[in-house]
Amino acid sequence: MQDFGSIEVGQVADILLLDSNALVAISATTPIQSLLFCGQCYNGEGLGQLMRFGALQASSLQFNLQPLWRMRDSPIVRLQLAD
Repeated sequence: MQDFGSIEVGQVADILLLDSNALVAISATTPIQSLLFCGQCYNGEGLGQLMRFGALQASSLQFNLQPLWRMRDSPIVRLQLAD
């Protein structure tokens, strides 16, 4: 089995701490205890603010249209649409 990383002093990691075992029930991924992301620890109200910001961004029209707009300029997509 190939190693993808390690947890040790000096390493950088993004970690999601759950309240329950997600291997038992996938619904256990919903109650999040803490999130360590880009060197910042989010829990409590900070985690709530981050989740609200993510939901707002995901629902924005600009955010959702950006990938489609970039695909428009892709040579592969242009060839497929030309057929």
